[in-house]
Amino acid sequence: MPRPVVHPLRTPSGHLLTGARPADHPWHHGLGLGLPDVDGVNLWGGPSYVHPEGYLEARTRRGSVRAAGTGADAHEDLTWCDDEGAPLLRERRTVACTASGSGLSLRWRSVLTAARDLRLASPEANGRGGAGYGGLFWRLPAGLGADDLEVRCPHGVGEDLANGCTGAWLEIEHRGRWQARLEPDGDGTGPWFVRVSDYAGVGVSLAAPRARWLAAGESVECALALDVSEV
Repeated sequence: MPRPVVHPLRTPSGHLLTGARPADHPWHHGLGLGLPDVDGVNLWGGPSYVHPEGYLEARTRRGSVRAAGTGADAHEDLTWCDDEGAPLLRERRTVACTASGSGLSLRWRSVLTAARDLRLASPEANGRGGAGYGGLFWRLPAGLGADDLEVRCPHGVGEDLANGCTGAWLEIEHRGRWQARLEPDGDGTGPWFVRVSDYAGVGVSLAAPRARWLAAGESVECALALDVSEV
């Protein structure tokens, strides 16, 4: 599902940090904001999870995210729509990225406002344990995995401890190349979603482990600070 994302993102010396449409998950693209279940509409990409059957293409309703225009200082207004084009969420987004020396800093802040009463959910909220994706998500390049990456959180080291962790930070290191620290902010901050074994991607969950309800006109803020330094 096309939506505005940050890609390609590179370190100052050229190491690629983001992946685009990898074979394992062709709907993954760069660093961006997406939700797999907005009142039953898929605004993430790929098939939707239906409990207890699993991922079902035939039961997937795909929406779209439309940009209304970009202003100064990387401000962007977007509308999240259902499969018939009706607005579900309106987003005000600000993204800033600076590079200096051997590092870069990216700051992302989005405010999502419900166009009507909505239920926001992840596969975990819908019954699939450990699958709390949905929110701000960073897909790393294809080919990276547990042999290349180390992930750390306040609970310890490794995917098993980091996935679902509610700590205030997450660190991921591509051994011998770069290390990154992520810190979430905003009232839309939930547990971390982490994968480094099957594929490499990390994110901040917006609707996990439980669904989130928004009344019409109610807003939720998602924000992330990402700092990367070369090693």
